[in-house]
Amino acid sequence: GKVYDYSSYLVTSSITMGSVIKGASISVGYKEGVIDIGTVLKDECVKLNNTPVKCSWNRIGFGNINDINALRLSSNVYQFKTALKVAGYDYYYNMSFSLNNNAFSKYRNMFNSYGLGIKTGIDLPNESIGIKGSNDTPGLLLDFSIGQYDTYTPMQLIQYINTIANNGNRLKLYLLKDE
Repeated sequence: GKVYDYSSYLVTSSITMGSVIKGASISVGYKEGVIDIGTVLKDECVKLNNTPVKCSWNRIGFGNINDINALRLSSNVYQFKTALKVAGYDYYYNMSFSLNNNAFSKYRNMFNSYGLGIKTGIDLPNESIGIKGSNDTPGLLLDFSIGQYDTYTPMQLIQYINTIANNGNRLKLYLLKDE
């Protein structure tokens, strides 16, 4: 069979992370002091003013859950409510909110610390940083908190997972070639 080299794809393509981002996302809540380990929030469909209803993947919610179960169950709503708290708000039905405290920057700075949205420094040319969304509207903050806004490279995803696996120590990545 023919062998294809896709290594350049690892640093130049851009993907939407989705729920895998939730580990980094929840750590924003911890760092900003809006949730603690063990904080319980109600997972229910949320309705913001002039925005369609947003729910967790099971469409009915998980009820009252803590942070660990929110990650285990991949709760969207736990992340939404945490993002609202980071923005300075407690959720209530049909609420409006504005971004007045750099909530996107708080998330992006934390994600950068995991190696997302920045160059990894890997030994390959033309490394991309992914695509940073430029429309920082309030509703998009919720999408961002569940990995549905900015995009990242597959290599950044690898570095993010490695950072978690190494107790928060971000290591420089290298490719090895077997002769």
